[in-house]
Amino acid sequence: LFGSYLTFTTTAVFTYLLILLLHIVLETGAALREANSS
Repeated sequence: LFGSYLTFTTTAVFTYLLILLLHIVLETGAALREANSS
């Protein structure tokens, strides 16, 4: 039970970090495109 809980927590944290990283990359890309176009 503890092992499966640990696995679930690790997966949730990893997924959260992955989404956060993707969001940062998209935001940075959009900012760079705006800077380049102007």
